[in-house]
Amino acid sequence: MYFCKLNILVCSIDSLLVQALRSVKPLERFEHRFILLSHEITPDDFEFIDACVDADILILDAEPNQIPAQMRNLCAGPQPYFVYCERPERGMLPEKDLCQFNQVWTAPFTSARLCFSFSKLLEHIKLQQDLCLEKTWLDTTIDSVPDLIWFKDLRGSHLEVNQSFCKLVSKTKEQCRGRGHYYIWDMNPDEYSKGEYVCLESEEVVIKARKTCVFDETIKGPKGMLKFKTYKSPIFDQNGKIIGTMGVARDVSNFQQLADELRIVLNSIPTAALMVDAAGNIIMLNKELMNIIHADAIQLIGTPYAAWKKEIFHVDRPLQVNEKVRVTYEKYDGTAVQLEICEEPIYDVFQQLSGYFCLFRDVTEHLNHLNLLMHYQKHLEADVEIKTDQIRVMQQQVLISFADLINSRDNITGSHIKNTSKYVHVLVNEMRSQHVFPELEDDTYCTNVIRSAPMHDMGKIAIPDVILNKPGKFTAEEYEIMKQHSIMGGEILERVLKGMENLDYYQIARDMAIYHHEKWDGTGYPYGKKGTDIPLCARIMAVADVFDALVSQRPYKKAFSIDQAFDIIRHDSGIHFDPQIAMTFLSMRDAIEVVMDEDDVLL
Repeated sequence: MYFCKLNILVCSIDSLLVQALRSVKPLERFEHRFILLSHEITPDDFEFIDACVDADILILDAEPNQIPAQMRNLCAGPQPYFVYCERPERGMLPEKDLCQFNQVWTAPFTSARLCFSFSKLLEHIKLQQDLCLEKTWLDTTIDSVPDLIWFKDLRGSHLEVNQSFCKLVSKTKEQCRGRGHYYIWDMNPDEYSKGEYVCLESEEVVIKARKTCVFDETIKGPKGMLKFKTYKSPIFDQNGKIIGTMGVARDVSNFQQLADELRIVLNSIPTAALMVDAAGNIIMLNKELMNIIHADAIQLIGTPYAAWKKEIFHVDRPLQVNEKVRVTYEKYDGTAVQLEICEEPIYDVFQQLSGYFCLFRDVTEHLNHLNLLMHYQKHLEADVEIKTDQIRVMQQQVLISFADLINSRDNITGSHIKNTSKYVHVLVNEMRSQHVFPELEDDTYCTNVIRSAPMHDMGKIAIPDVILNKPGKFTAEEYEIMKQHSIMGGEILERVLKGMENLDYYQIARDMAIYHHEKWDGTGYPYGKKGTDIPLCARIMAVADVFDALVSQRPYKKAFSIDQAFDIIRHDSGIHFDPQIAMTFLSMRDAIEVVMDEDDVLL
């Protein structure tokens, strides 16, 4: 949490000493900065004096007569560490000057001894920093708590208190430290004997129990008698021996005033309510509840809540947090009301259960409104369903009109739409029975694929007649124009269907129109999609589309036989077609031949 940069001033001409110090690695969260003065210093050496200002550690290897008087005054740091390197050949440092130094290192020096001594010094500095941080944590923590906190030794002397404690007793932390109960609470001898006895007695209980205990204690404070809810805990040393106690106390003297304020708040709530204490007895209820049950509050105070609830509302169990139970209660005037009961636990500052807050909300009017709303909603849903069916019929007619529009412009394309729709229908039903594609487990998806089939060549409406009806082979330029029918089909469907149909159907119809000329190996158009990147609906249409084109006569070719068409699809499985869809199509030849003889269009 902290980072410390130590400025280490070394005044020595001994290179062994300097090298040894530099070889010692900084401890965790520390960094070293060495300042070296390799000349003999004098008490008025300005370079030495300037270097001392920033020094956290001063290692002085100099003649005794060269040590400045009042050396600590030269350092700006609050607690610099001074080390004197004593060498027998130049005499001993006078005792009066030894008090300026934290450590004395005595020659002859070795690298190992110097490293050891310097390491110990660094560990001591780190320990002081850690202790300072721990003290800061403790002070910040206890001073942030509004309750009274104190630490005592086994004699009853206060070792530490928090700001809340100081504020209540009107004393500073310094005034409280090392003092007992008598001084801190300003007691006379008679009060002291009683108050101190109570305090020491509870602490003896804690020490004997070796665990946290809870007490209700009364103490005479600066402004009169005070009532505390006190938690006291033993403090153990590293060997498990009790060395003191720690206390946390909440002033509950104003409980009665708080109870009066709570009663006012409870009566201002427009909902029937009551409060139960930790023992399960009713301690307070408001006027709204009394109006419902037609009872006197005085008669109910102290009554066991569970028994009363069972007798009045026939609820014989405690409710869970956030649970609500609805009951019917007949009032004294014969009218029935619907009540919603809920019970919420109340915890004190120490997270101990202190009671329950119970609400009895009258939901009679709300339920009546809800019933009316549900009745209206059912009628509304019925009307919506009728309108939806009408819209679906209209949409179906629009689809048929689209197909007829294509047919009126290009008889070949029109028959192609009818044929491919039939093939898609039987192919989807067969694939669904095989449970290979998760999408086909959805009834709506299958219906949307079949309904979208007639729309797959919608883009041919935008292709010029001279190209669309050309009897011969397309030129490269004509073929590029012809390929645009897939993109144009998607654009037309976006303008026509988006907003008119549900989003799922629109997306499937659009995907089928755009991507039905994509190929499994990625060589198709318009975008060169590959494998399962091609939407499933378009992969289904690709098989039906190619098969009908093969077995149908065109101005530029004769019709292939069914055997030839099936051979081509088998050959192009995994190249042009999804291999799973192609395999399914090839396996249902009998069904395909049946639908080829049918005249009805399957939409």
